[in-house]
Amino acid sequence: MTNFATPEQLNAIVDFVHTRNNQPRFYSGFMSLEKSRIQKDIKAAIDAKSVLIAEENGLLGVLITHTDHDQKTCDIAGPYVAEDDLGVGKALVERWIQHRAHNLTLQFFFSRQSDYYHALMKQIDATYQGDETILTLSKEDYRSDGERAEVSPMQAHQREAVKRLHNTTFPGVYITGDDIIAAIENTDVYVLTQNDGVIGYGLVKHQGSTTILEVFAIDAAYRGQGRAKPFISRIIDAVFNKEGVNKVQPVVENVNRTALNLYTAIGFIVSRENCAYHRKAK
Repeated sequence: MTNFATPEQLNAIVDFVHTRNNQPRFYSGFMSLEKSRIQKDIKAAIDAKSVLIAEENGLLGVLITHTDHDQKTCDIAGPYVAEDDLGVGKALVERWIQHRAHNLTLQFFFSRQSDYYHALMKQIDATYQGDETILTLSKEDYRSDGERAEVSPMQAHQREAVKRLHNTTFPGVYITGDDIIAAIENTDVYVLTQNDGVIGYGLVKHQGSTTILEVFAIDAAYRGQGRAKPFISRIIDAVFNKEGVNKVQPVVENVNRTALNLYTAIGFIVSRENCAYHRKAK
């Protein structure tokens, strides 16, 4: 039986998801590995009626969603299931499509090692979109190169410049220019400047002890001039100066070999490879 989760089920759902999301066969890039963050995100999703569960004498499966109505997309964390049961996973996805996902594109992002999710994508007729690599740099392994770059937290008067640069560099992506400049909890924006003009920006999202370098860009007119490495390094310096942060992780599409080579040159190592699938809900 599938139902929308209730607040009373929060703790059981958090335990269920935390256990499975830390296993490669159930890992979803749309869900944190840290239990405290999982609890916060699932509580918000339950309040928004965005969590479906399957149960029969206990939890059999959980599906957590986040919908962006402007972009007409829905990020799917899971479905997490008890016994690698494809039937439970498929039922949860179909129930969500039936009740909440009309005319949305469902987005799945999971470990490339997961036989379960690859099989489920075939069951629900989802389309492969490509691979991405998550790299990790630990604070204890980082050595700042000291190379100078004019990098600082974004100021109010720089917001429109960052918004224009983002929309020009990444038209149509899931994070809009308005999202970049909004006051989002646990998120910081750093800018690279020259002669008081913004020529680059980086968006970082803090998730407990780990910070995700979510978006990074330099104006096309200033690329190929050796600016990327010192810019990223100064962002890393700022991040590691925050109390409790000990890891930085960027996510890079595998086709972007330039970015992968840049991060590995700084000292990042590959920690996970994920793949993306989409399913258009009608």
